[in-house]
Amino acid sequence: MKRLNISQVSAFFANGSYPIEFLFYFPNKLRTKRLRIALKKISKKFWPVFGSYNNGYIVENKYLETDYYDESVVNEAFDPDVAFESLYFKYGSVISNSIPRLFYLKVLHYTNGTVIIAKMNHLVGDGYSFFYLLSVLAATTKRGSIPFIPILLRALSKPKFHSKLHDNFHLSKEPPIIQTIYDDLVVETKEVNQSEIRSKARITTEKSGLKISTNDILTAQLLKMIQKIKSHIQMETIGLVIPVDMRRAVPELGQRYFGNGLILHRISFTSDEITQKNVEELAIKIRENFPERNLEKYTDFLNIIEDWIAAGKLENLQVYNPEIEFLVTNLSRMPVSRLDFGSGPPSKIIPLTRGKSGAAILVQDNKFILQLGR
Repeated sequence: MKRLNISQVSAFFANGSYPIEFLFYFPNKLRTKRLRIALKKISKKFWPVFGSYNNGYIVENKYLETDYYDESVVNEAFDPDVAFESLYFKYGSVISNSIPRLFYLKVLHYTNGTVIIAKMNHLVGDGYSFFYLLSVLAATTKRGSIPFIPILLRALSKPKFHSKLHDNFHLSKEPPIIQTIYDDLVVETKEVNQSEIRSKARITTEKSGLKISTNDILTAQLLKMIQKIKSHIQMETIGLVIPVDMRRAVPELGQRYFGNGLILHRISFTSDEITQKNVEELAIKIRENFPERNLEKYTDFLNIIEDWIAAGKLENLQVYNPEIEFLVTNLSRMPVSRLDFGSGPPSKIIPLTRGKSGAAILVQDNKFILQLGR
């Protein structure tokens, strides 16, 4: 039986917090027989996803479809044009918070297409890993009837689970349970034109001499939203927590690394600073304080986590403090075109995991969509 010790960064999620969950709507119905066959096939290569967690280890489990998959028919049409908020509250609890394993798929067949809801425990991997898995699943499903293609796909897409940076780490203590689900959660939404944001990023780059990204501009706009929402509360400082993927910069990880290949970067702003500075000036500060991506930065972050655990400071294993910090996740680069299971890519993608003081950057119909939970 295979066994994998979780990494230092995965220790943040050993209490089951912040699962990754998305809804995908396909206007053309899927052939789910192929999907189910493909799911079982990839379970061998992606075995930790289909395993179970206990005492610092992910342990291999025998594949049993009912542990990972369910589908049903809904005799009505799916309305993809309703507000994000309505879709979230309708579908956010379709998959139980306590899924039997670390990954689960729910398929709903509507009269006008198919909905797939996919949920993965963050313990086993980050957003990059989540879409890596779904992309391989989609490709295997789509080309499953072509001889030798599934074998070739699995060979080319074989994930990497081990890294020498993590191999000697073992989490023997359970971090405290924290509240991440709020029944009274309200999500503020703002839409902005992509062309407007790209123009601002280009102009700010020219003026500052820094390479300002669209993400910098959008994060600065989120800061303005945050301050407005928190205007009734006396907050001297507002902290941003930004997950930063380190795969390209750390050869010991690499593009095929399946796990939590990230660091959590923090930037603080005073309330006066957010009030007095415009979006472009805030974006410049975000870029100036953005971390270097290299092996040293990544190992420093791993060492900090190990020091917390050694000192018994397990309360520090919290991604962010929703009372004084905001988590900003950029979801605008999801590989939508790779999620073609045979009937075309999804026309609608909705994140179903949302937390208090959590912000997401999405893209839909040539617009950036800013979502902020409060």
